[in-house]
Amino acid sequence: HVLLVGRDGQRVISDGLHSYERTSLARLLFGWTSTAVGLMGLGYVFIVGALRTLRRRISSDDPMFIPFIGVLALTVPIPFFLGQSFLQLGDRTAASLALAAVTAILPVTLAIGIVRQARVLRGSATGTIDLAMLAAALQWLVVLAAAGIVPFRLWL
Repeated sequence: HVLLVGRDGQRVISDGLHSYERTSLARLLFGWTSTAVGLMGLGYVFIVGALRTLRRRISSDDPMFIPFIGVLALTVPIPFFLGQSFLQLGDRTAASLALAAVTAILPVTLAIGIVRQARVLRGSATGTIDLAMLAAALQWLVVLAAAGIVPFRLWL
């Protein structure tokens, strides 16, 4: 480990592979708030989609249908990961390719849901909540994409 002084005068701690520097509380609060709101939105899309499916009230005409399929697609890589060795996590395997694909498609499905929901929004409380939760989930994925995390690739 080494303690360095960065270009801007900030102290940087490095272990040779990773460098860590102090960040502001506002940046941390933004990240954690974005994550909490985004996870709440994704959870809402999943739960509402599952409930509407169980009640047989969801169809391809429902604005939440495509986002629900997008969130549900996040489960696709799970059997692939369970069938591969732990040592292959950093390789381009079927599991990691599937994970990259579904995380790349998820923001698109949420955006489609927002557009469809905005078109049919006529002052209903449920429609407004659906729209807000879709936007909450999408903002988190945009923040993650800006940080280079989405699509989620396990290989370098």
